[in-house]
Amino acid sequence: MFGTIMRARVKTGRMEALERHFEEQRAGPERPTGFYSVEFAREDKHPDRVVVVIHFADKESHVAHAKRPEADADYQQLLGFLEGEPEWIDVHYARYYGYPVNGDVLTARAANA
Repeated sequence: MFGTIMRARVKTGRMEALERHFEEQRAGPERPTGFYSVEFAREDKHPDRVVVVIHFADKESHVAHAKRPEADADYQQLLGFLEGEPEWIDVHYARYYGYPVNGDVLTARAANA
């Protein structure tokens, strides 16, 4: 599994609109190939900062999605909510332990780990 982590400062008064933006993206009719999920969180000590984790099946799926013209349009729209360019960290998952949102116990190991 592959992921990209975004960390950003949200413009004053735009947090709820940003959350709606991610909800609208999730509810959209088209799901990118290899896309799994998005986690959206506010930092505890800095509630104007968000951390977003986007999961893909593999790096190739992520790169293919990022190269789509629609992805650039989505990114430009995203920048309208933020105080500047976000920080991005790309990661390869070795293991995942824990409980997904639906409550089922999950222990997974990435194929290349």
